Amino acid sequence: MKLNGIVASESYDVYSKIDQMKVWQSLLGTTVTLNARMVNTLRHDTKPGCWLYEHDNVILLADFADARFHGITCVTAVMIKYHCDYTRALEIIKQDFSYTNQKLALSNKSTKEFNFQLSFNKGSWNQRHKDYWSEYGISKSQLELENCYAVSSYCFNTHSCPDFLQKVKVYDETTAIVVDSKIKIYKPNTHFKFLSNFTENTIGGTNKITDTVIITKSAKDYMVLDNLGYSSRFIHSETSNPDLTRFMEYNRVYVLMDNDTTGLNACKRLSSNNHFIGISIPEGFPKDISDFYKTYGHTETRHLIRQLIPKSSSQFLLSTI
Repeated sequence: MKLNGIVASESYDVYSKIDQMKVWQSLLGTTVTLNARMVNTLRHDTKPGCWLYEHDNVILLADFADARFHGITCVTAVMIKYHCDYTRALEIIKQDFSYTNQKLALSNKSTKEFNFQLSFNKGSWNQRHKDYWSEYGISKSQLELENCYAVSSYCFNTHSCPDFLQKVKVYDETTAIVVDSKIKIYKPNTHFKFLSNFTENTIGGTNKITDTVIITKSAKDYMVLDNLGYSSRFIHSETSNPDLTRFMEYNRVYVLMDNDTTGLNACKRLSSNNHFIGISIPEGFPKDISDFYKTYGHTETRHLIRQLIPKSSSQFLLSTI
């Protein structure tokens, strides 16, 4: 395998000239297989929720929990790990990963830190928005109250082209969720559902005056709980590990995540680390509270929450529905 002559201008042909899986394996420090769940060792990650997939003969990383890594190539991953530019990344691949097991000593050349940029243009609510959100009992007025907006287009940059904003026009139910000026683009009916600049400590939802609260993992789950009359907040994702000290002011804090392995582990981690109470939907039922609502409706979902929450905590109901 030869990489002679590869420069930045040849980027579209780079991936046919390198062993992408070998580079990924060297970067991640583990055996890798396409479409198999794994841990992203490029960041603090202990749960296997990422995977490699192939698109147009290029192998990309799927990482919904962190926008810095989602959809990146092995060259971009080298740029991130070694804090270098594109051309330097190719040199590392050629001299380090492709030819020798010894690490290449990097130059002292300073490089600009990548600043992920994400913005969107508001669109008009359409029938697809209504059809999607109404399945969960969520209305247009509630979405707007919670700073969620219809999207006509969104723009973002990448590590390989940090100064270029790629614009994507949308005509579906794509929704922007805004929390403290941070944005999550939510595309529910696509393979890659999220693009976000939320941080580890982004926590959304309206702070209600109650003595008990439920922490969940998405804006959709939060709005379902709100419609059921329960005070709740939502974190960035199940793989994030936010500072939850702000919740110490509540008498009781419940953690409700998905009932799959990732969700149950997140529930255990967040509740045990903070002396909160972990609760989950029983196995065999839809994985989260919003999907449960979609399947069984308002009354059954409210009945489920009443089973999960002890009667002594009924004082955090916002209303009787």
